[in-house]
Amino acid sequence: SISRNAASYPNELAVACGNARLSWKEYYIRCVKLANALAEYGASPGDRIALLSQNSMEYCEFYGACEIGGFIAVPLNFRLSSAETASALMLNDPTIFVYHSSFKDTVTDVLSIMPGEPTCIVIGESDGEKQSEILKYENVMELASGQAHFPTPHPDDIAYLMGTSGTTGRPKA
Repeated sequence: SISRNAASYPNELAVACGNARLSWKEYYIRCVKLANALAEYGASPGDRIALLSQNSMEYCEFYGACEIGGFIAVPLNFRLSSAETASALMLNDPTIFVYHSSFKDTVTDVLSIMPGEPTCIVIGESDGEKQSEILKYENVMELASGQAHFPTPHPDDIAYLMGTSGTTGRPKA
């Protein structure tokens, strides 16, 4: 587990993405902070948290935070159309939707299609969006506690829901 590796190998490399590097201790603290931020914005253990992003440090932190918080990670295929992404979101009904700002146009389309709107957290710059309505990833991380307080997940708990659209083009979980 991340906490075990942080305790056993605190200064060893845990995650590398481009030029960014995090030790196990740094990675654990950032994952705990994100898990706490997700909980602060309404997520409870067992809730689904969706992610629309390409590989990045935040992508890794998302998975770690879901593990620590007992949330169900729902990665979305960034190659899907807006309608397919909206269908996948409606099928999974996430409490929180984390997305990279490079997918802003897709997310705008998706949210206009969906009947309800999950809490959204944007990774990166969010130019052109209503700043008062957008939760920025680094801002929520900065304000969140680095103290873990989540129950230990049970081995039978669902960790990930990965979907496919197969040959029909309609997402299935």
